[in-house]
Amino acid sequence: MITTVAVWSAMLFWLATSLSSLDGSLQALRDEFVVQQSVPAELPAEELATPAPAAAEDTPEPTLEATPEPTPEPELLFGKPIVTQGADLWDCRDFLTWEQAMTVYQANLPDDPNLIDFDGNGIPCESLRTES
Repeated sequence: MITTVAVWSAMLFWLATSLSSLDGSLQALRDEFVVQQSVPAELPAEELATPAPAAAEDTPEPTLEATPEPTPEPELLFGKPIVTQGADLWDCRDFLTWEQAMTVYQANLPDDPNLIDFDGNGIPCESLRTES
């Protein structure tokens, strides 16, 4: 029991001296920071003088900067973009009608990145096309 008390006492003493040393270091850092951030009581006369206003001919004309056009949201069909930017996103079984397939096909011309015009005749997903 006495040994435990002695160990705890030694640990408390060490902790107290460490904290005291740390407090002294922090105080020194704070003092150094305050000295670096302080402003001199008197500034030289050159720094106190206010600059004369610029003459009218020295003032540059304000320029109007063009506001960028907002990027339009892509048109979607079934949650996928119609214009695929060269990506293969569509398959004929994705469409319910031939008109939907034709819309996607025409939106991506002159290429057919979705490969929905199998024979290259300009008619996509011919199996969906119904003759009236």
